[in-house]
Amino acid sequence: MSRIALEYVPTSNKAPARYKPAFIKRDNDIIMITGGRNVPSNQSIHILSQPPPRSPSPSWTWTRVDGLDGEHPTVRWGCSATFLKEIGAGAGGDGKIYLFGGWDSKYQYKDLYALDIERRIWSKPRCNDHEDIMPIASMHSALQYQDKIWYFGGAMCVGGPYIYHDDLATMSLVNGSPFFQAVNSSGDIPCGRAQHTAVVFEKKMYILCGVKEDTVLNDVFVFDFATSVWSQVQTKGDAPPTYKYNPANFRVHPGHGVGRVYGHYVVLIGNDRRLYAFDLLKSSWHSFTLEFQNDYDDTEITLDATCVAPCIMDHRLIILNANNGGGGGSTTRIDEILDPTVFHTLAIDLDTMCEVIIQKEQDDALSQAFLARWAGRTADKKTPEQFEFKFEEGDDAGSIVVARSRLVSHFSYFQKMLDSNMTESREGHVTIRDVSRHDFQEILNFLFDGKLPPFVSKAPSSSSSSSSSSTDATIPPTAAAAAAAAPDMMTGQRMWRLFVACARYDVQSLEKIIGCEIVKGLDENNACFFFQLAHDSQIAWFKEECMRAILRLIATQTPAALAMMNNACFFFQLAHDSQIAWFKEECMRAILRLIATQTPAALAMMRDLARLPPELTQYVTKYLNDDVATRILNHHHHEEVPPLR
Repeated sequence: MSRIALEYVPTSNKAPARYKPAFIKRDNDIIMITGGRNVPSNQSIHILSQPPPRSPSPSWTWTRVDGLDGEHPTVRWGCSATFLKEIGAGAGGDGKIYLFGGWDSKYQYKDLYALDIERRIWSKPRCNDHEDIMPIASMHSALQYQDKIWYFGGAMCVGGPYIYHDDLATMSLVNGSPFFQAVNSSGDIPCGRAQHTAVVFEKKMYILCGVKEDTVLNDVFVFDFATSVWSQVQTKGDAPPTYKYNPANFRVHPGHGVGRVYGHYVVLIGNDRRLYAFDLLKSSWHSFTLEFQNDYDDTEITLDATCVAPCIMDHRLIILNANNGGGGGSTTRIDEILDPTVFHTLAIDLDTMCEVIIQKEQDDALSQAFLARWAGRTADKKTPEQFEFKFEEGDDAGSIVVARSRLVSHFSYFQKMLDSNMTESREGHVTIRDVSRHDFQEILNFLFDGKLPPFVSKAPSSSSSSSSSSTDATIPPTAAAAAAAAPDMMTGQRMWRLFVACARYDVQSLEKIIGCEIVKGLDENNACFFFQLAHDSQIAWFKEECMRAILRLIATQTPAALAMMNNACFFFQLAHDSQIAWFKEECMRAILRLIATQTPAALAMMRDLARLPPELTQYVTKYLNDDVATRILNHHHHEEVPPLR
């Protein structure tokens, strides 16, 4: 049976032990916001900070933060705390911790509160009516993916017994206000549950374990964000126990602990006080017996069934343990009983866990992946969790060094590489040749800090999407609005380079923002330029939106718009090549309207039509009266004209 050390972590100061509190990890701190029964006040939060690098003291520090202003939530437990910022808010701006749901000994809640941790202000933001979207549910899961918080499941007490939900919903920020929306999903939807784990891995959400009416669960489900389809994962290995229990009114049966992602593992503490690791790549469970180890003093601790593992710091799973009567564990110290009303901090070295799995499976590929993932920790010129991007092109030569943990959690494109046996992962660096160093830094600024490039004025609002668009991109309703925001060509080229880089590295949120900004700035001077780029790039949604913007400009019938239609044949041929029927039809109608003016420009355009290949000329003549068609064909057969470029 595999064994692993449960290490005691000394702390200066103490934090009150609270039942099922809400935690959130921010940088190098763990923030405890609320939780517990019979807590007199919720105006304080507690922050656990690890010692700074090269500190002579091993002690972590609890800090109590008082004096929070604003409208506070009532004391509750079983709620969720999730950080979210509006796209484009920038580092430190407009990002808040959103506290949802929970219950106490008297009431159950489905309200939402926001905590601005930098300004130390609570608020109760106005949001849409979500009574029919979000059930009253506590001990649900909440995670942030892209620009939304995803909520699943939870339990509600109804006259004593508990009912369990399988609802899935999201909360996003629309013009700064929370907006809840139900998610319609299909497939093998998990049964209603609470106290489960929800994690994101490779653009999918995994739901593990949990508790339902009379059963502690150990099953695993996966939700595909792209298709909204659920499927059950067939697992193998030594899973946490599943068993029936006798439910009691107004009593919550403890399930397995909430898990955290480490590489391609989900690690959690079972209610049998064992460590479990689920391999997301192999769908296999591993279990470990925990052996308490204390190298600092004579404290001895046995895990309580209600312990919590709020996060992973560096390579250690942090556990907060309190013996408050919920699980029958014991905490003792020679000559005295440790205070059961405060949290005691423990940790498990997850690198050691990986080594044990490697030895048990004798898996050389896994061993290489493990060595690759942590190569940076022993590199001479890199701090333990760093990865280097190199750029070698001329004036752009240089490098960008970032934390591996941030790449794994924020940049899905590189996640597989860092967990693989690729040379770049082993050596701790990769050379980027298709994106400039400046543009790559802009992508990292957005992914890590929510900071938009300087030439993007404002993130698009989901409430102002064009009704004519087949995508959710925001498009201005009039050509006048587009002209007002027109970027100069130099800025437009920078925007385009970054837009293509986002498409190349699958940064969809920033791709949409920049693409919408480009379309917003289309005018008679740059429409042809960007439409050609869109056509060559084969980015379908952007090409469609450029087409719509061009048609809106043509519809203004201004002199500049009419001059732009000197390129009508150019538009038409691109549309024909791409086989986008609606745009080809609209271009043809615009050509007919201009020909009807019989102006010199219209006659010049007819000469352009004559330059089209014969098969396109035949298509054009379907739309023209016999006289005009004859004149065009005469041009085609009798005039020497250069081919259309």
